Amino acid sequence: MHEHVTFLRPDSRDPDARGVSSGLPADLLGQSAARLRILALLYASVFFLAGIFPALLFPADRARFFGSFLQWGPGVIAIAVALLVAAVIRSPRLSLPTAMNIGVAFEIASCYGIVAAEFADPMGLDTHQGMMGLSWVAVWVLLVTVVVPTSPAGRCWRLWPRSARSRSSSGS
Repeated sequence: MHEHVTFLRPDSRDPDARGVSSGLPADLLGQSAARLRILALLYASVFFLAGIFPALLFPADRARFFGSFLQWGPGVIAIAVALLVAAVIRSPRLSLPTAMNIGVAFEIASCYGIVAAEFADPMGLDTHQGMMGLSWVAVWVLLVTVVVPTSPAGRCWRLWPRSARSRSSSGS
């Protein structure tokens, strides 16, 4: 009389899931991968417009900018990494879990890029007399957390080294 009733058949799997084990639907992860690509392009664009473009406008600023690797290096590397992530995420051969792992790795690398651009040049710290205010890393971490879905425990373990690095760089 007790009949075993299941709502989902054990052998029924979503063919688009491609081994996703995050517990989120494959279509949501696909949308997250598309948003990650847009976010990487946005990161590269904003980094160029805020960090490099103003220094290229006037000859004196351009000479100072290209005079030291600490001035142009972190920005150029950060932009190159963002463009690489945007190109790789676009690949249809890339599985969704791999795309989300690339997203988390990009989050970590991009935070280091922001910290390097903000604090690598000692002249920039001198002009602010040691008071820089809120780091852009804080804003970036919140934004990427919305776009790249991961488990809370995994995110905590991934965020810890970055936050420690950001605090040590800013002198807090």
